[in-house]
Amino acid sequence: MKKTVLICIAVIVFSSLKSQNNDKILIEAESFAQKGGWVIDQQSMDVMGSPYLMAHGMGVPVPDASTSVNFPVPGKYHVFVRTRNWVARWNTTDAPGKFQLSVDGKMLEPIFGTKSEDWDWQDGGIVEVKNKNCKLLHFNRRAGQLGSCL
Repeated sequence: MKKTVLICIAVIVFSSLKSQNNDKILIEAESFAQKGGWVIDQQSMDVMGSPYLMAHGMGVPVPDASTSVNFPVPGKYHVFVRTRNWVARWNTTDAPGKFQLSVDGKMLEPIFGTKSEDWDWQDGGIVEVKNKNCKLLHFNRRAGQLGSCL
């Protein structure tokens, strides 16, 4: 029994670890209720299948994006985020599109947007959802700074 959540700067998926229905929740980032300083970008729709959120602050952190998510049941969920490292092809040491994700007040450990040159699912780890209605936040990371929480 597995619950999965995928969150991408474009899409997020939560997958239940205990549900007998193998509950999955797909969250398209462009549908976040509060987009903060993030903008909807459509340039990779042919690859992604949908628009995604992009934080282009020209080197300055932008306000965070947030939304609420209704889970079918409380429990442990595996989180996946579909994203990419925009500058990986140039072998740079810093990814300008890196960010973190918070689920119901708990910051996930991985720094997203740092792995693949191509759009790919990045493992966000396991979160325990205690309330069926949770708040998700994208925290913009630029120059080692974590953006402020909404």
